[in-house]
Amino acid sequence: MTRTKREDMRLHWLRRSVLSAACGGTALVAGLLFPAAASAAPAPGGQVVVQPADGNDLTQLTLITSGPCGRGTNLVATVFGHGFGQFGQNVIGNSPTSMFATTASRGMIIPLAGTMRYFANIPQVPVVLSGPYRFVVYCRTATGLANLQTFTSRPVSFTTSGSGERIYHTVNPVGVHTTQAKPPADPNPNGSPTTVAGKSAKGHGTGTGTHGGTTAPPRSSGHGVASGAVGAPGTGSSGGISALTTVLSILGAIVLAAATGIFLVRRRRPSAGQPLRRPNISSSTH
Repeated sequence: MTRTKREDMRLHWLRRSVLSAACGGTALVAGLLFPAAASAAPAPGGQVVVQPADGNDLTQLTLITSGPCGRGTNLVATVFGHGFGQFGQNVIGNSPTSMFATTASRGMIIPLAGTMRYFANIPQVPVVLSGPYRFVVYCRTATGLANLQTFTSRPVSFTTSGSGERIYHTVNPVGVHTTQAKPPADPNPNGSPTTVAGKSAKGHGTGTGTHGGTTAPPRSSGHGVASGAVGAPGTGSSGGISALTTVLSILGAIVLAAATGIFLVRRRRPSAGQPLRRPNISSSTH
């Protein structure tokens, strides 16, 4: 076997090694950032009651789930519909389930952190509430992005009244307990009340705040839930986008490293017809 053929085989082997390392790194990153893909399927979902069933965009809403989070210690609530995009708008950030009162069926009573008009004013282009919307409560861990269990409401339909008021109506599922049976096990797990904007209320406990220049209404203190203690809207479901950005960044770094390795290997290979350089060995005479 000639020296040139040996160099070609060596270059081919190095290329395969670099590419194999890149593929292995990709698989490792995907496995670490998305462990839910290989985990068990989410637990069967449940229903959400929206109270009151009739109101307008300034009505303070409360979501009541048909049961507890059988998996996960935290929850995130999101509204989907016209103007809120594919990923929806968080109405409750990632919060421990222990901070919510429960019903006789251990369903969670979740007062929203703002009105629908408040949430409609969060996007860069304010949303004109129109058509059906649905609320989804996801059960998660404190830091995980996987949805372990899901509760979904029936459509909450917004229309315009004769006076131009944005009003809504929904038909809630029957058979769901809605009366409080137990107070929150831990109404203030974070030690400091949080406003709708996610800033400390500094002892005022009103739960009022601003978000993007829009003043949030006071949190309802009904159902035994500590006012202002719920996590800020917009923190939780959007974590999937952040994870995707992280994956793409790491994959880009791996591909760049692989390409750099191949480039360096090719530079060391002599061009066709060029004799191999041998180190100069100078002999000294004594």
